[in-house]
Amino acid sequence: MLLLYYDFSCSSANKSNTYSSLVLNPSPDLLDKDIKICNILEKKNGHFAVKLMLGDLVKLDDQQFPEIETKADQPIYFTEGVHEASKIETNTLGLDFLGRIGIKQDASGLKIGYITGALQNLEVEDIKSKLSVGQNPYVDILITYQWPKLISDEEKLTTVGSKKLDFVLDMLKPRYWFAVGNEMGRFYERLPFQWEEGRVTRFISLGKHGSKGKWLYAFSISLNPVDDVKSVSEFGTKPKPVETHLTQKRGRDDAENYSEKYRKNYEKRQKPAVTPDTCFFCLSNPKIELHMIISIGKTCYMTVAKGPLTYRSGPLGFSGHGLIIPIDHCATLLKYKKNENQDCPVQETNLYKEMELYQKSIGNMFLSLGKYATVFWEISRTRGVHFHKQFVPIPVELCGKFEETMKKQIDFASQKYGSKLSYRKLTDADGDKTLINVINHSDYMLLYLRESEQKTTKYLFQLSDQDSRIDLQFPRKVIAFLLNLGNRIHWDRCKESISEETEQRDTFQSKFRPFDFTLAKK
Repeated sequence: MLLLYYDFSCSSANKSNTYSSLVLNPSPDLLDKDIKICNILEKKNGHFAVKLMLGDLVKLDDQQFPEIETKADQPIYFTEGVHEASKIETNTLGLDFLGRIGIKQDASGLKIGYITGALQNLEVEDIKSKLSVGQNPYVDILITYQWPKLISDEEKLTTVGSKKLDFVLDMLKPRYWFAVGNEMGRFYERLPFQWEEGRVTRFISLGKHGSKGKWLYAFSISLNPVDDVKSVSEFGTKPKPVETHLTQKRGRDDAENYSEKYRKNYEKRQKPAVTPDTCFFCLSNPKIELHMIISIGKTCYMTVAKGPLTYRSGPLGFSGHGLIIPIDHCATLLKYKKNENQDCPVQETNLYKEMELYQKSIGNMFLSLGKYATVFWEISRTRGVHFHKQFVPIPVELCGKFEETMKKQIDFASQKYGSKLSYRKLTDADGDKTLINVINHSDYMLLYLRESEQKTTKYLFQLSDQDSRIDLQFPRKVIAFLLNLGNRIHWDRCKESISEETEQRDTFQSKFRPFDFTLAKK
């Protein structure tokens, strides 16, 4: 009995830029038959752009292919399982060894990543270096032997997963991920999940030919990942897998349900305390990157962003993405007030007032440079390290789409972190009173949309203890998708050289100089 699984979730194979592909988990004892099946399917269904064999093609005892009579009509890539197969000559069989680890761009244009065999001798940094492929790190198809641990834990199959592959999942964001799990293989198809940038991942594990599970998977894949998004609505989705095992003792508890006391103790053990001399934002840190500073006030300073969201090659001539940072080390404005023993509300502190001056000046600068609004955002958490505000200019014509884009990201965040974010839209004096009350008593996230000197809309998210796992990149993601910059969500993938950062600073500083209140004569 042929156990064939065909995925019709993508567009049909005869559509332009859409390719049929075939993946199977053969058995050394049935390899001749497996190749015959590939040839038959090739003739019946038309050309497969990609054909891949997973798992072990050789037996442990003889380390060689069994005698076979059939040659593959079209080349078939194979990978290495737990038994070494790379040194075996296969040219006469029409089989091509893909390699142990790397990325291959097929003639069709599909990008295939592979990490084959056992992973004991591979460190995460080795994996990272060998799978790094420049500006677009993502792959269409990923082949591994083991499962990522996130998914194996989710299915309570702890022996087939590797934590090293969790890193690969986040790094490559494959559209299709194929694995086998162990020597016998295990069929499992997880419902797809969607990343914040819209990209969709499907995970499929195949059983071994001769086992009870499905061992052969045929599917159509488009060169355009957007087509994946269109298809998932028909088949349904499942939230992205999350880490469920924090310790062996509490392996039953998932990340959302373990006790608050245990969470705090766990985080305390994992994170060393950040002090002013080690804080990334503190001027007292001897490693502070002074070449990025634009302006310094009495209580705070302004700097260009490291890994800016927006390109410096845009219409402005510089990124415009920057930060306003308190000079003193404080996690929240409320802590700053208490540390300074200031007997007044937060909004009456010198720090708050000066940060407001910076916001006004920055907004006026961007308005003077063209039809640019400014988005400011801040996240204030008691468990935070160093409070700061970020800002990015956006074209005024996009302001009407801001709230809609933010709502979509709220839905994504709820799937990923399990907590439903809600906000209040503040536009009047009563709204200011609400904001001040929250700032003085609670953790919060705040996004400002400054369209003109007269119009600023504020979106206030009051955070509770249940929101402790909030995505700190949420505001950046909102703006990234508003500006169609989904490829620049992660700041560490947008880093610039020191000379580029210095150039950014110089350009920004020259544009800001007429608005820099710190330069005013006393």
